[in-house]
Amino acid sequence: MNKLKTILLSVVLFLCTSAFCNSFNAANSAYAQKDFKQAIALYQQCLSEGYSDAVLYYNLGNACFKDNQLAPAILWYERALKLDPNNEDIIHNLAFANNQTIDKMDTAPQFFLKKWSENFQHLLSVKGWAIMSVIFAVAVSCSLIVLFVARKPKIRLVCFFTSVAFFVFMVIGIMEAIMQNKNIFSEDEVIVMSLSVTVKSTPDVSGTDLFTIHEGMKARITDRSGDWVELKFPNNEKGWLAISNVEVI
Repeated sequence: MNKLKTILLSVVLFLCTSAFCNSFNAANSAYAQKDFKQAIALYQQCLSEGYSDAVLYYNLGNACFKDNQLAPAILWYERALKLDPNNEDIIHNLAFANNQTIDKMDTAPQFFLKKWSENFQHLLSVKGWAIMSVIFAVAVSCSLIVLFVARKPKIRLVCFFTSVAFFVFMVIGIMEAIMQNKNIFSEDEVIVMSLSVTVKSTPDVSGTDLFTIHEGMKARITDRSGDWVELKFPNNEKGWLAISNVEVI
């Protein structure tokens, strides 16, 4: 019975993977033929089937950009960048798309330690940090084995400090993987999807108009109230928008 279940599960996984490959390849073919709306529909079909990775998001962003859907393109580029933070193609296309936006806010200065920490975190993907942690965990184990087996004091001393260093690197890898994974699943950053919308002083349509922003603007959620979200923009200004005007990255 267990063997039959394993076979059935393998068949289901194979069929699902085949279906995804067919949809993904069909989407790529539509994109190559410049049928961008069809490509978008097929990429979204892949998403509806439960598949998600940086390549799929990136391709969907490209299709949206070619179809003159600026805000969705930026949204999917941002989602792709979360999964693959060092991908130069994603970074380049996202920067190019952002240059097409209307709003050009001056970015508030960032504390250098925070900027350094973010840059360091993005040196590797979640998978990369996890693999690094496993490698150093194995290295720690090997060092400890030699430490307990070796008889010469000098070798034991070297193995001790080596195992400590490997342990520190292992912990760093684990922490960075956890932080990146948390960032991937966080829902505190959004892209403005409306062509043009007025930011309010309070979470109400009768609130005072503060300023107008346009599609593609990235902001961070700092508070929520019903169907409204308070956003912090790149220049550190804050204001409220109806949640229907934004999409979580």
